[in-house]
Amino acid sequence: MNGETIDGRSGTGRPELATEASAQQRVMAAFVRSDGTVVRLPRQLSKRRLLYDYLIGSFERGRTYSEREVNDLLYCRYPDVAALRRELVDLGYLARERDGSAYWRTDVDRAESPAGRR
Repeated sequence: MNGETIDGRSGTGRPELATEASAQQRVMAAFVRSDGTVVRLPRQLSKRRLLYDYLIGSFERGRTYSEREVNDLLYCRYPDVAALRRELVDLGYLARERDGSAYWRTDVDRAESPAGRR
């Protein structure tokens, strides 16, 4: 039953996890098509973060990407790759070399990082 009780609550004993999953599902339904492309970016930062949690899944941990590779991965989901790339870096989902020659996925807890508290 995928971690849920019969009445639909999370079986984890942590109701905040069920709430987070529910919020993620609502954001995905509102902003992502069934083929995985993003319809539009949410205005609220909290909703954009949930969407970015989804998008960052396209990037392998421990791998370095060129700017072109990042653009190609993001373009499959949303056409404004510059805006996505910039915000993914600004919010700490991706890190990059100062000159933009290389990007990589970060695995820091964004809620704890200074960039994550904006």
